[in-house]
Amino acid sequence: MKNRSGLLAAMSGIALVTSTSVSADQAAPSVESAVEIRPIASLGFTQGGDTLGTYRVEFLGDTSDVDVDAGDSLFFYGGLQIRWPKAHVGMLLQGGLAATGVGNSEDGVDFKRWPIEAIGFVEAGRFRFGVGATQHISPTFDEDGIGNLRVEFDNAGGWIAQAEFSSGPAAIGLRYTDISYDIDFLEIDGKSWGLYGTYIFGETR
Repeated sequence: MKNRSGLLAAMSGIALVTSTSVSADQAAPSVESAVEIRPIASLGFTQGGDTLGTYRVEFLGDTSDVDVDAGDSLFFYGGLQIRWPKAHVGMLLQGGLAATGVGNSEDGVDFKRWPIEAIGFVEAGRFRFGVGATQHISPTFDEDGIGNLRVEFDNAGGWIAQAEFSSGPAAIGLRYTDISYDIDFLEIDGKSWGLYGTYIFGETR
């Protein structure tokens, strides 16, 4: 009887240790499941803002007037998505080139800037909504071969709001940017609306 009691006590101790170990594993999720960091690439366009100039363009025999606006751009960004899946929140850190223009490099007009963005977002199923800050580095307006005019605006700060729908690694969204460009006494409104697509490398949800 004594040996049997000792055996039962030992088995109870092993069961208690095993149960405690399982509970501890369940209570403490791994770092990998707590946060996800993935590279991203985005391509899109925006429209809006003050008109920087109006230019006559000929294409396939037809001539038309085209406005170059401060909020217009075709943009390409690269960066990182940092996501906490259990909390349904995350952050985008990205940057790249945004540019618009008409003509060519020898006889044309362009407006370029290099945005850097930090956007926090919350998730609701396949949708997510974000707000953040943007900094446009070296906004520059060039008239090459027309008036040979070059205007280098000050670096500009603004804010962004966006909403997107995702399916697997791909997402499509709508964004609004509030920003203005300054040089000396001149201020140009660069507010814009835009559409974009994003690819999240390694995303499987």
